[in-house]
Amino acid sequence: MSTEKLALKVNEDYMFIDLAYIEDFPLKSSMYANCDWLKIREELFPYSYNPFAIVRPTSSSYNLSKITCIGGGEIVPNDLSQFCSDSGLIMVIPLNKVMQFAGSVDEIRFINYLQNPHLEDYVPNFLGQYNDEIKYFFTSDINDLFGGGFFQIYNI
Repeated sequence: MSTEKLALKVNEDYMFIDLAYIEDFPLKSSMYANCDWLKIREELFPYSYNPFAIVRPTSSSYNLSKITCIGGGEIVPNDLSQFCSDSGLIMVIPLNKVMQFAGSVDEIRFINYLQNPHLEDYVPNFLGQYNDEIKYFFTSDINDLFGGGFFQIYNI
């Protein structure tokens, strides 16, 4: 069980999403105007249960141990506190930065860096443009046995 904590802004909405899914966001779309995230989920990910979570922290320090892997019977369609992962690399993005991030991420280079840290300048330089607003963690940070799967966010 992880004791790692994420520093988040209180009362700001965040998206928890697998990096592999971020490329599915169209960069310019009228669907974002109404911010109906359940509808956006249905349109962008019609074959996936809960591809991302939207949460609003009530504390500036969030312990990853409050995210748990859940089984198929615990999945609740359209529950914005649940998300799924294929790659195990979860981005935590303020909602007002999602489109900017989706348009700027070089997914392959980012994942290569995280697997091979000899590309030492990429992540600090890339995420630096977001002034430490965008966070990331691996599902294995929650539990060494986790990779992909379905997850529930508790007590944020």
